[in-house]
Amino acid sequence: MSLFDNPTQAFGIVFFSFAALSCAFAMRIAFWRWLAVLYLLFAVEIGLGGRHLFHLKVNDVMHSVGIYADRAIVQWILIAVLISVLLLFLSRYRASLGMISYGALWRNIAEVATGLLLLLFVIELISVHEIDAFIYQTLFGVMLIGWMWAALAIVVASAAFLDKRRMRYSAIDKAQDKEPV
Repeated sequence: MSLFDNPTQAFGIVFFSFAALSCAFAMRIAFWRWLAVLYLLFAVEIGLGGRHLFHLKVNDVMHSVGIYADRAIVQWILIAVLISVLLLFLSRYRASLGMISYGALWRNIAEVATGLLLLLFVIELISVHEIDAFIYQTLFGVMLIGWMWAALAIVVASAAFLDKRRMRYSAIDKAQDKEPV
């Protein structure tokens, strides 16, 4: 079976690779280097499917200790905790919106999109049947989760390009300020 027989998997690999390359393009700042590596790891993870293997191992352990039937309560508690952490994370940005410099704006947007992506990975890992039924629906041959991956990767790639553009123009402005009149 070819890696690209699964359109959702191919979608994830292509879009996460695109985001990694976009972040690498804006690498003048360490933040973008780290995101380039992280998005490359996301692409590799989509290809290998480690989150599914981990989920199966956890299910095996829960079966072996006899708690598999009671997992729904724990799953929903984990989802509630994750959403609470996300809201706290996002409130940090909301509280500091007035203090965000234009230079940090694109990095903040990329950071929030990456946080949402990590939340999506963890929600998929927790695997609540009602959520799985929603995110695994197909739209134009690709599961909804693949479209979510693509949207978040595009946000990060766009932020990287816009930050790179901002850095280039601010460097030009600084150089012109230094020229004698």
